[in-house]
Amino acid sequence: MAQARKHRNALAVKDGEPRRVMASEVPGLVAQCRFCLEDAPLSELLAPCRCVGTGQFVHPACLREWQRQVGNDDRASTCQSCRAPFSLPPVLVRRPSRRECQPIFQTVTTNPHFDRAAAGKLPRELRRQLVLLLSPGCLILRHPLAPQPIIRGEDWNCGAYVIGAACPDQGLSQSDALIAVNVIGTPTLQSDPLLQDEDLRILQTELGPTGLSHVRGGPVQPRRALVLVAFEGAPSGPLPAHVKRIAQPAAAAAAAAGGAPRCNGALFGEAAHVLAVLRVEPGLRALRATAFWGHAVWSSQQLLSEVAHGHWGLTRVVDDDLMMDEVRSFEERRCIWQQLWVVREPLAATTCRLSGGSGAGTARSSPSPASRGGAVAAARAAALRAASCVLS
Repeated sequence: MAQARKHRNALAVKDGEPRRVMASEVPGLVAQCRFCLEDAPLSELLAPCRCVGTGQFVHPACLREWQRQVGNDDRASTCQSCRAPFSLPPVLVRRPSRRECQPIFQTVTTNPHFDRAAAGKLPRELRRQLVLLLSPGCLILRHPLAPQPIIRGEDWNCGAYVIGAACPDQGLSQSDALIAVNVIGTPTLQSDPLLQDEDLRILQTELGPTGLSHVRGGPVQPRRALVLVAFEGAPSGPLPAHVKRIAQPAAAAAAAAGGAPRCNGALFGEAAHVLAVLRVEPGLRALRATAFWGHAVWSSQQLLSEVAHGHWGLTRVVDDDLMMDEVRSFEERRCIWQQLWVVREPLAATTCRLSGGSGAGTARSSPSPASRGGAVAAARAAALRAASCVLS
């Protein structure tokens, strides 16, 4: 942990007001900027919120760059960890119109503040299997034993996120950026003025009987929508850069038995871009379409770190996940999430503790046919008991 030395110029926030940090509060020589991760004298750093520890200090220039990158999002003015307003407010700029906004896939940023050592403590085989899942079509399920946050609880508790896009070098420090949406998120009312979007209205009209549902997709950029369109068929060629494809998922039991149309994948992107693809691809037939308001973003290392801490489990989507009906209540969402965790058996760390030993977690092996059935049944029963204890 970076230490701080005697300092007179570092500022912190108390009760919403900037205050000087006393030298006795943070003994040592230097502190680390939470954005660039470089050590610097405290005279060059700012403590802009109520965070403590390694995330307490920033270079003013690094904070300004972060505020510039996230634009008019509330992340520019409010710390997403402690929820205190920054003592260095963002420079006010005119809010651009929707047409003036750059594509989401070009402006996405990642969180630099996470436990970078945690992923390295996972067992090697488990880590290898997790890394193979970090691509479009990965289903991220909230762990039954994960902390239940109050802040952003609507987004994280009982969450089931599907990665729709993986953007290389798009995150901070040239990391990748994984963009995901909560397929069992809260429905958004059609009367919401945010839904008066021309591209979405045109898409909904052209989809015809398929229709377009509106769902809260995550905490990032909640005023902008990404569209997920599950389709039957196949595109005739490569897709444009602003539209991502979730490749053909495994068939759920009903589809495999011929009880439903076969989902061959999904298109993921902003409404105008997805609409342009559907217009030139007559071989694609939309099965279900959802507009997700807001999304979640991880870098691969951040997501692995959160898996190691017992917050999430990872698996692959099946076609039912891409054609999820609207969830009408949190109770219904909780039941769906619990069923997903038990039936899908995601890869997850077995404990939230990472201190000592070689790490936490279990990797999937290939048991003999005789033992596989009993092991699966035992795992499902254990997961169901854990989920029931936490959620009851």
